[in-house]
Amino acid sequence: MIFFEDVYHPDYFTRNATALSRATRQRFAFPSLHQLGIVVPEVERAALDLENRGLRPFFIAEGVIVSSWKMHAQVQHKPGPWGLEA
Repeated sequence: MIFFEDVYHPDYFTRNATALSRATRQRFAFPSLHQLGIVVPEVERAALDLENRGLRPFFIAEGVIVSSWKMHAQVQHKPGPWGLEA
């Protein structure tokens, strides 16, 4: 398990996250890292904490409006609540 605190630094977060994923990306020929998912028990509290650390603002939605979305021409499903980096 990797903890956010072990990776996060306001000036080097992208570099650290990229380095963390490098071996897996090379092994499976995955493209470069463009998104990072973080699992948290309370999305509202986590978004506020991340904003206070200097990460960009988040959009948080709940309910039917986020029950599905389209990404890479495929419909994705995830019941709310959840948050996105805006």
